[in-house]
Amino acid sequence: VTASEAAASKGGSQIYLKVGETMTVTDMLKSIAVSSANDCACAMAEHIAGSESAFVAMMNDRAKEIGCTGTIFKNATGFHHNEQLSTTRDLVKILREALNNEHFMTFFSETIHRLPETVPVERTRYMETTNYMMTQTITQEYYDLRVTGGRTGVTEERERCLIVTAESKGMHYIAI
Repeated sequence: VTASEAAASKGGSQIYLKVGETMTVTDMLKSIAVSSANDCACAMAEHIAGSESAFVAMMNDRAKEIGCTGTIFKNATGFHHNEQLSTTRDLVKILREALNNEHFMTFFSETIHRLPETVPVERTRYMETTNYMMTQTITQEYYDLRVTGGRTGVTEERERCLIVTAESKGMHYIAI
């Protein structure tokens, strides 16, 4: 996947892709999953659909296919948009669908990722999840061994959000 000008300038949480920087799909997905890399989300959207707006249309179509009735996507990053919305029920549907992908939990449960050097970034980049329930390195206060995956999100308009999966006594849980 090659970073465009639009991807490299996305802002918010990012890994600071450079225009023309090329990275594997796996490294892009891990960057999105571990650190909410908006630049990678945009680059992947462009790679898959040709443009972020075309990818957003695909997201909306897929949400409807799996039965989401209260979800409208306006971007591929989760950036605030007055017309972008979802419901807890729809987020559960989306996560359940994602859990059917054999590779998804690999990315969703990742807590630390090391990006190898690329051209033009000639240094290794490290990222760590902001989901305190999944790691003890930031704080032990919230760490919970039962949590198997998760993602945090923050916008100024909506503040903080969290979606996690957990397992306890043979039961699987989703918490939002």
